[in-house]
Amino acid sequence: MRSFSFSIFFLEWWLTRQRWTARGYYKAKPSILVIPSATVALGGNFTILFHNEQWSDFSDEVHIYIREQFYPKPNVSVSPSQVVAVGGNLTIHCKNEYYQESEFYLIKEGDLDVLQKKRPRRNLAVFPITNAKASDGGIYWCYYGFLASPDQRYSCFSDKVYINITDPALNKPSIRVRQKGPHALGAKVQILCEGPEKGLNFYFHKSMELIASQMAKSESYMTTFTINMVRLEDAGSYTCQYHLRGNPFVWSEPSDPVELAVRADSPVGNIIRLAVAGLVLLVLVLIVAEAVYLATNGIIFPGWWLTRQRWTARGYYKPKPSISVIPSATVALGGNFTILCKSEGHQRTEFQLYKEGPPASLQLLHTELTERDEVLFPIVNAQQAHGGIYRCIFQSVHNEQWSDYSDEVHIYIREQFYPKPNVSVSPSQVVAVGENLTILCKNEYYQESEFYLIKEGNLDVLQKKRPSWNLAVFPITNAKASDGGIYWCYYGFISISDHRYSYFSERVYINITDPALNKPSIKVRQKGPHALGAKVKMLCQGPEKGLNFYLYKSMELIPSQTAKLEKNITTFTINMVRLEDAGSYTCQYHLRGNPFVWSEPSQPVELVVRDPSLSKPSIKVKPRGEGSLGMNITIECQGPEKDLKYFLLKSKKRIAPQMTNPDRNTAEFLLSLKRQEDATDYTCQYHRIGNPFVWSEPSDPVELTGSGKKLASCVSSPFLPKSRSLQMGMNLWDYRCTG
Repeated sequence: MRSFSFSIFFLEWWLTRQRWTARGYYKAKPSILVIPSATVALGGNFTILFHNEQWSDFSDEVHIYIREQFYPKPNVSVSPSQVVAVGGNLTIHCKNEYYQESEFYLIKEGDLDVLQKKRPRRNLAVFPITNAKASDGGIYWCYYGFLASPDQRYSCFSDKVYINITDPALNKPSIRVRQKGPHALGAKVQILCEGPEKGLNFYFHKSMELIASQMAKSESYMTTFTINMVRLEDAGSYTCQYHLRGNPFVWSEPSDPVELAVRADSPVGNIIRLAVAGLVLLVLVLIVAEAVYLATNGIIFPGWWLTRQRWTARGYYKPKPSISVIPSATVALGGNFTILCKSEGHQRTEFQLYKEGPPASLQLLHTELTERDEVLFPIVNAQQAHGGIYRCIFQSVHNEQWSDYSDEVHIYIREQFYPKPNVSVSPSQVVAVGENLTILCKNEYYQESEFYLIKEGNLDVLQKKRPSWNLAVFPITNAKASDGGIYWCYYGFISISDHRYSYFSERVYINITDPALNKPSIKVRQKGPHALGAKVKMLCQGPEKGLNFYLYKSMELIPSQTAKLEKNITTFTINMVRLEDAGSYTCQYHLRGNPFVWSEPSQPVELVVRDPSLSKPSIKVKPRGEGSLGMNITIECQGPEKDLKYFLLKSKKRIAPQMTNPDRNTAEFLLSLKRQEDATDYTCQYHRIGNPFVWSEPSDPVELTGSGKKLASCVSSPFLPKSRSLQMGMNLWDYRCTG
């Protein structure tokens, strides 16, 4: 019978929960994910990936491990290859060149824990992946530590290896050359790659070597790889592959190959050589024209300038695109960087990225068609071969005339071997416009090294120092808005020929406050003091719409939030107030498009919380009985201990504060009855002197009654100095009188 009753109860509970779920009252717990990994380098970054007013259950827990990196990184390799078919086997090798009897850990990006752990007798750990599945594709790295070491320090993370899984169940793509060959030197050739789905990401290979990647349009099965001017070295065998949308590590098998044949000698080739000779002649003519311009006060040269302007207006001439590197042109071996190319105002453009090859030649690396006026070319797992000089060009889809080449950008690949330097900023990482600061970079282990200061987004080293000792000082004087940004440093040794450098230091973030920007304002929407568990909203308002606001408690950053594009105000919500939320809050904003130029902080606002664990004060009126016009009365408030600060509340509104004497636990408030509306409820509260943001609950109310018209005003208290006594008509923050 008990079992039957329990079953009915459980079934009813299950049905109720289903109804709640259907109506949105109950939400299943969310999943939780850590990017890139739950094992994080000390000073590194990680991201934890459901917002609704109705809160769900808590997710499963995730444990974050912070590793102080001290020992050199291990070497990592994959055997037999980083590309393996479904069902195949591979092995990841992690080797420590310097120490034995260490424990190795294998990490996979996105996993919530260490994937495998090994403690080999020697300095090589072997991590097998057998019967490979699609889910085994991804980014892996390893590190090591010493169980016997009490300092809990580990090695730096190894370089990353990229495991790609080819799935024979996926349909192969097809590939063809649009124009019939053999092709003349200098001809434009288009190679088309087609897959089984729309919007796939295709990779283009020559003799099994990746040379370009490109995404098909969302409505197309096909993409086009273009060689604008065929050279002899472009002849060869080409294939293409695609990967699944949403999983860049599961690939199709390569297409069947297609041959690109090039004619070594052709009339077009002769025309090209004649064109080159003509260009040389044109350069000589321009030099002579400049000389004539100088001799004739500039009559000829303006004519050339006007002709160029006409060409530009008709689309025959395009200005060169801009080029930049994210995060920096100085890249760690195995690191990632992105080259950004941008045209000015040209929509629906095709960009091409080139790298300088052998003398006087450019190698086409990537082609990208975009609806926007800019494109990103990402390069992952950078190797020494990725170092060098890059340029880009573009053309509009409506006009086949190509732009000039962009300015060049030089990529430096740094093999990191020595321990990273310490970096600090003096006097602060926040500085006002026009002030000075210094970035200090210190190498704890070596002297006579050369230090380099990097700023994110710069195309070259910002400053270079070779101090006598192991400390480099990089000054930034008369700070401007453009000095805000992310900085780091590293060092190397000019006298050593192995071209190895230190690891990059931690990043420092330089923020510039501009007094010319209007301060934001801040307020608490609900009146306080607030009960524990209450929902509180703080509103921060700035001078423009869509600003990014930052909320601080006692000058410590808590969250950040962007206002909606059509609003100049944002709301920071504390869903369940705790005692530790009590305090002083301010907010700031930064300019759109420049996260390192900030306003000054707002004026502070106080969040006051009621603590139910504090004993309520008691309250009484002297003399007892009914009051009369002009009568003076005393309201006495008594707390549980001495040296408290009390507040008198009239109809739940604060009207006067009062400090007790150190040897007393009571405060007295003197009132003169003068108006009928002063015959109302009075309560009092207190807080401890050292914690002004946590108050007691209000006392029980006491009611003043009387006959006739009455009036009340605050009068001076015998327990306050004369300079702080409350006088008729005074309207100060702490001593506002409402009677």
